[in-house]
Amino acid sequence: MRKMIGIVLTSLLLFASVQGVTSASASAKTGKPSLMMLLLRAGYFVPSEKDFRKIYGSGPAFGTELRLGRKRLAAWLEGSYFGRSGELSKTAEATKVKIMALEGGALWRIKTGKMTPYIGAGAGYFQYKETNIIGEAKQGKVGFCGIAGATLTLARRLIFDCRLKYSLCNMQPADFKINIGGLTAGVGLGIRF
Repeated sequence: MRKMIGIVLTSLLLFASVQGVTSASASAKTGKPSLMMLLLRAGYFVPSEKDFRKIYGSGPAFGTELRLGRKRLAAWLEGSYFGRSGELSKTAEATKVKIMALEGGALWRIKTGKMTPYIGAGAGYFQYKETNIIGEAKQGKVGFCGIAGATLTLARRLIFDCRLKYSLCNMQPADFKINIGGLTAGVGLGIRF
């Protein structure tokens, strides 16, 4: 819990510093406020771990993202959720997994305009919970991620975003080590403020 609070506070400080720098430079040059976006996200998550995929497969992941910045540099904060049911490999008993993540970082817009490609990196706090007949295994740990995508302006305030995100988080919630990260191909629909 302390790690989660630390990550949230660090992310808020990062956003405040980016917001302050971009607001000052924007008002000095153009008089326009800095950029802010709020997106709803949906994607398809493919776990890195082969044994994890064997039990749970791949599937949909959902989240929300807040993005702040101006011109080339922006900060982002995202909350996401992935949940699946499967069968234990030895006993074929039912099992369920939930992975929740709070991630944040910085991204660099390669080119600005109606279509804006970007790359970025960040860190996050990942919460893993698995429930089955054997019991419950859960753990929270810090991990890392990288993103690459593009944002398309559909209307004055409406935006569409598509991106790839790779996350990495090694943990040991029970007597096994696992990387709960993987590749997420996703889209987002949002509003620019």
